[in-house]
Amino acid sequence: ARDAGWLYEVASQMAQRGSRFRAARSDPMRMMYQNALERMSKRQRSVRTLRWLERWTPRGVWALLWRDLLLSWRLQGWGLVLMLLLLVAIPAIPLGIVRYTLEKNPLTVAKLIYVMIQYMVVLMTALGSYYGIVDLLRRVDFQKPFPFSSREVVLVESLPTALLFLMVQLVVALVATFFFPQAWGFWLGMGLALASFAPVLQMAMWALALLNPDPNDYTQRLVLSLLMFPVILLTGLPGGLILGVGLALKFSPLLLAPIVIVANLSVGAILVAMNSRLYEQFSPVD
Repeated sequence: ARDAGWLYEVASQMAQRGSRFRAARSDPMRMMYQNALERMSKRQRSVRTLRWLERWTPRGVWALLWRDLLLSWRLQGWGLVLMLLLLVAIPAIPLGIVRYTLEKNPLTVAKLIYVMIQYMVVLMTALGSYYGIVDLLRRVDFQKPFPFSSREVVLVESLPTALLFLMVQLVVALVATFFFPQAWGFWLGMGLALASFAPVLQMAMWALALLNPDPNDYTQRLVLSLLMFPVILLTGLPGGLILGVGLALKFSPLLLAPIVIVANLSVGAILVAMNSRLYEQFSPVD
């Protein structure tokens, strides 16, 4: 009886940690995303707004892009810059190692390593964007009254990730050209082609998030786990086939890149139309 208050506090902490443990075990990616947001929000409270963000006063639907950039900087700050550097370093460091350690066919090995690593980076970017879209949909009741069409909202909300990935690919192409200047056309063409996959796969994640907006629900999580990789495979298949066949036939990546981009944009346009209709019908209450 004397320690009832203390025991109650211990029991409440055990219950809270137990629920977090069960949530982490059932959906570890979601828990990692939440923990990262909590850490960044506590650590970056003193981050100042960038001057160009303060001066830029967009109108219309572009204000949504300004809001996303501002929130990303306020939440992550220099962590966002470090993340960009990491995305550049993941493919760049192996290329540098191959350039200065291998004596036989270093360029061929470098191209194979580049394609494999960039495939993984594209896939991780697409999978990671799902939880960001889910968080965005939780604020949809504040956003729907704005005089923006659903197509505009879907497109503008997808721009930050797409532009970020394009910038990373161009920097990686520049670093790879520094190591292997004779293959500058391969790095630039492949960078542009791979960058075009990011908006397509993100549109696929939009569709999954609109159909399964609650990853904590067991049924939705099960459906999501069954559909995620087949949807990614189907949406990336047209551009992937063109790119794979072209590389197998030894076509120039600079010639392949526009064809792959057109194929991905065509698939992306279909997904935008579908996601726009789903967004119009979406209600966070339901």
